[in-house]
Amino acid sequence: MKMENLKYVLKITIILIISQIGVAQNAAPIWDFMDENSGYTYIFEEFDKDKTYLTINKSTFPSPMYRNNMIIFDEDGNQLIHKEIAIDSFDIYWNESRYIASSNKIMLFGVATKKIPFSYLEYDHLVTMFVDEFGNYDQIKFTKLSSELGYRSIGYHFDGQNYKIVISSDFAFLDYPDIPEIYFETTFLDMTADGEVLNMEYLKSTEPSCQCILPSLIDDGYHCPGVTGYNLDQSMNIKGTEINRNGSTLAFELWASKFLVRINQRCFLWSNHTYLISNTSFGSFGSNVNNENVVVFNYTPKDYKLKKYYTTGFGRVAFLKYSMDISYDSTIYTGNNYLSLNNNFNEVITLAKLNKHLDKIWELKLTVEDKTHVVGGIKATSDTCFVIFGFRKNKGESDGVPFLMKFDKNGGIKSSLNDNAIQYVKSYPNPSSGPLTLDIKGIGIAEIRIFDMLGHNVYVQDVSQEGETSMDLSALSDGTYVYKIYQGSKEMGSGFWVKQ
Repeated sequence: MKMENLKYVLKITIILIISQIGVAQNAAPIWDFMDENSGYTYIFEEFDKDKTYLTINKSTFPSPMYRNNMIIFDEDGNQLIHKEIAIDSFDIYWNESRYIASSNKIMLFGVATKKIPFSYLEYDHLVTMFVDEFGNYDQIKFTKLSSELGYRSIGYHFDGQNYKIVISSDFAFLDYPDIPEIYFETTFLDMTADGEVLNMEYLKSTEPSCQCILPSLIDDGYHCPGVTGYNLDQSMNIKGTEINRNGSTLAFELWASKFLVRINQRCFLWSNHTYLISNTSFGSFGSNVNNENVVVFNYTPKDYKLKKYYTTGFGRVAFLKYSMDISYDSTIYTGNNYLSLNNNFNEVITLAKLNKHLDKIWELKLTVEDKTHVVGGIKATSDTCFVIFGFRKNKGESDGVPFLMKFDKNGGIKSSLNDNAIQYVKSYPNPSSGPLTLDIKGIGIAEIRIFDMLGHNVYVQDVSQEGETSMDLSALSDGTYVYKIYQGSKEMGSGFWVKQ
């Protein structure tokens, strides 16, 4: 398949809100393309030594099986290898990946089932596999798991010798609404670097599953944070729970609500005192955080207290798997994928870059005309850029095709159409005591309107040409405001500005 066929001609609207002046442009190649086959991208990983990338796309066609397709491409987005991963005896859902520098291979972790025709709810094996930069795969191992419902999520920590793994189900009452008892399944594993399982601990509980593993901040074991987090020993045997759900930082007010989805998705040991965790929910976090999307925050199991958090986007749909990643320069990329139930309304993908203190560096809002996305994840690359991936579909349709979009470190992207299709607004200083400058590109003659949080229009200024438009807003009261750029009645861009 040629690269020209992978590229998709779309009009992309990008609104970029950066809270600092003079951000340098990044020369790293960036791209927007997608596969031709129906399905979705759910693994993205980089071969650091070669600056090449691996993606795994899962087909949505059931015959002969729901295939996994592998694509390896270079830093310019040119496709090098496209092949099918054909293992007829299992259906596999690849879930996690790790680059191994010593062998220049990528290790894949997934869940699988032998049941044919398979059901999405019946993944009852752990599967591991290694892939090299030429697309060769080997050392495939399958491990049967104790399971009544089936698994969907995998989290791991590598301690230098072994993998500490958690495999968890989603909410049982979502999968099987006729089951009278609400329960969750979790399996903890201690596994060697080549995929041999040393120990397995199975848990069936009415307490929600956890989804990532970290070294404990309390002892020499491990910790799996969640609504009810679990403390484990070196072999991944459960020693106890961190706290009951009514006191947990991650607890929901109505944790058994049918609107809950995943509790936590990614976590990192952020310092010797705290973890960095991203969460996704439908609902609220109770008294600590009232939010319906991605939350990135510092947390410690020593006192089970929220230290600091950042919320991004709006609405109820966060990235399905990787809702946060850490760049090589210790900055954080995160995002939110809001999609209205009304098919006449375009989605808004919100992306954000945070510094190591969880202060916003920039926030970007992106829409693709007449298309919608289900974003599977966000991953940083070694050139301090980042990628989002998943599947893209026509508005109102259920099936889509795998996509990848790579952005530079400032949130910039090139449209597949041309540079003139990009529109952005950069605001600075933000916050400020009154001065506000908007640097506008790709919009032309327009009008800037400033609104307070009650929706009152408190300031208007014309934009006669592209470039910088400066405003003196010192007469406004301290607080948060929304600026919007209009051409007639059409809103072309918006963002938040804080006066303090």
